[in-house]
Amino acid sequence: TISKNYPLNKREHFMNKQLSSMKIKNLIYCIATLFCTSSFAETFLKGVDLSYELVSDLPTISLDSDHITQVLINLLGNALQYTPIGGKVTVKTDVKGNQIITLIQDTGLGIHPSELSRIFERFYRVDKSRARSSGGNGIGLTIARHLLFAHGGTIRVERSELGIGSTFAFTLPL
Repeated sequence: TISKNYPLNKREHFMNKQLSSMKIKNLIYCIATLFCTSSFAETFLKGVDLSYELVSDLPTISLDSDHITQVLINLLGNALQYTPIGGKVTVKTDVKGNQIITLIQDTGLGIHPSELSRIFERFYRVDKSRARSSGGNGIGLTIARHLLFAHGGTIRVERSELGIGSTFAFTLPL
């Protein structure tokens, strides 16, 4: 359950970062390992191929590893949850200009174009029929957005097609 006092609306909660220098690639591997452990694999992987295309020489950046870990868990968890058996989820990284871009691509259900403008809203769920049965509360993308903004980053839907899948992109400054 969510406490009524959850500080989602308090910007200072998200601004309270414990910064350290690290490579986001290490966080991605760590989270992927978590999803591949026996207790999570049955729930999340369910016959979905999880792969990576990570730039080998990603620079070290200053970030709060707990916050960015939460972003990765939310995005990867959604991608794995909404990708059917036999589908694929791919994590990609790149450096463009003065930022690192991370893409989470899936071959899942996709999101209807009319829903795209609302998916980062607090408590908004695209699939209302799964609202509580899947364990979600509709705040994962909202939390990811706030955590990334607090780091000077962004998040967006790069593409989404019904029955084909979605790609979410987030950026973090160098």
